[in-house]
Amino acid sequence: FICLSHPMSGMFASLKRSMEKAGYQLGITEEPEPTLLDTVRAEFSEATTMSYTTRFYGFCACFSVGILMSMMSSLFWGNPTKFGVTYTFGNLISICSMMFLFGPKAQIEGMTKSYRVIATLLYVLCMVATLVSALYLRDPLLTLICIIAQSAALTWYCLSYIPYARSIVARCFGSMVNDS
Repeated sequence: FICLSHPMSGMFASLKRSMEKAGYQLGITEEPEPTLLDTVRAEFSEATTMSYTTRFYGFCACFSVGILMSMMSSLFWGNPTKFGVTYTFGNLISICSMMFLFGPKAQIEGMTKSYRVIATLLYVLCMVATLVSALYLRDPLLTLICIIAQSAALTWYCLSYIPYARSIVARCFGSMVNDS
């Protein structure tokens, strides 16, 4: 009896797939006919596969547009609604640019790792709050507060990619609070 939720069950499944592939290659067993889903997956994978150069160009273009939009948002400083929307979409495009380098699945898996999931959720919630306060509520003060929170959440999220950075920053702010 093998528990499917046990960490070793993945190893057994991988071993079973490897043995099946070896059997197909040696001619011991016949390879099953691919299902419609297998065919669609293979065609989709082939159609969406990009070279490393194309991925790098896509990343650079997407990241540049995101940074440009975030910087251009300062042109709308007097209008918190336009500023909030432009700034938020610039940040969103910049974050999505990483999907070109790592792929969407790996990017989402990285964003939802146990030590990063809270920072990710906080950042996403701040982006949503900024858009809601700018587009739906049309409250300039709330929009500015959400933009500040979004910037802080983005910083905390980015620090999660640098080993020990969040703990160092937390200690620095903790010592500043204790000193005053």
